[in-house]
Amino acid sequence: MRIPTPTPRILLGFGVIAVTSSSFIIKYAEKNIGNNYNPYVLAFTRVFCTGLISVILLGRINKTEKKIERNDIYRIFLAGFSLATHFGWWFDSLYYDIPIGVSLSLTNTAPIWLTLMLFVSYKSIPTKRQMIAIILVIIGSFVLLTENFEMAERQFTGLLLALASAIGFAVYLLIAKDMVPKLGLWRYFGLVNITAAVVLLPWVYIINKEATLYQLDIWLWGIGLALLPGICGHAVYNFAMSKVPPIDVGISTLGEPILGTLLAWLIFSQFLSYYQIVGISILIIAIGFTIEFQQENTTHLEDQP
Repeated sequence: MRIPTPTPRILLGFGVIAVTSSSFIIKYAEKNIGNNYNPYVLAFTRVFCTGLISVILLGRINKTEKKIERNDIYRIFLAGFSLATHFGWWFDSLYYDIPIGVSLSLTNTAPIWLTLMLFVSYKSIPTKRQMIAIILVIIGSFVLLTENFEMAERQFTGLLLALASAIGFAVYLLIAKDMVPKLGLWRYFGLVNITAAVVLLPWVYIINKEATLYQLDIWLWGIGLALLPGICGHAVYNFAMSKVPPIDVGISTLGEPILGTLLAWLIFSQFLSYYQIVGISILIIAIGFTIEFQQENTTHLEDQP
């Protein structure tokens, strides 16, 4: 009996679920590790494991003999530093007790920040759609931040960390624009993740001198983050790029903040205020406005198997 092969769109749905699982793995890790939990240690284990898997195993899929030049090393370090800030600050934002949906919505504004960086770096003038997206991000972020002015400083700090993590990821994407075609997706992805681990290692002890990397449970959570949202989610998106219209993949990325908000409500009873719902909705619309632009600038990155 022949077992039917899942269609690309079904696989794309699994990819969205895999990527969305990241926030919930982080929250469960925080709950189960207890007093010894450190978001930066967890971020370190994720990028370290992701880097090893990508370089040692997946890098052989698209093995390239292109030599890494000195300027490439500088760019890889900058990309690794940016990825370290993305994961470190994003993991930390969830530790500050802000709703998962709010954190995901702010973190997923990276394409809008990328638009601004492309304008500064390449003089790429934003289109009307991109300008609308930028304005909407400013409005949505303002709604979320001002709604929390009267809340505890802890939550407000979490919002700023989530927003900063988006900027860090945008820098990583900007560098990937030129580096992926040269080095290959998995080779570049792996080297940058390993570099991010090197950056995060001293960061861990600067924040907490008593931090430890020798807990088995935190490594198990880190491996889970590397395999499910890191490798599986990324691989599915790469596969889908060559099988379905790019716009479909772009629209699917909107599923992460939406699905994350819904699951957080069902699993953790994270209820959103009126202003948080409005702010998240504005950010999701803004991300939607950048889908066409994002596909134009990343299709050549993602179709490297």
